[in-house]
Amino acid sequence: MAEALGKAGGKVYCLDGARDEAQARLLTDLSSLLYRQQNFTNTANLDKMTTAIAEENERQDGVIAAAGV
Repeated sequence: MAEALGKAGGKVYCLDGARDEAQARLLTDLSSLLYRQQNFTNTANLDKMTTAIAEENERQDGVIAAAGV
């Protein structure tokens, strides 16, 4: 779903714990996908990160949760 949104021109942030492999794939596949490393057990930091993304873009249109996929 994130790839389809990126291909359609959306600005998509992918939050993931596995930094190296996920970021390398994003950089080679779609330049409109932005990677941020995030430990999802740290909910305070997750809240700060999503707030910063929304403020940086002056909006946040949606969230796709696919933990464990």
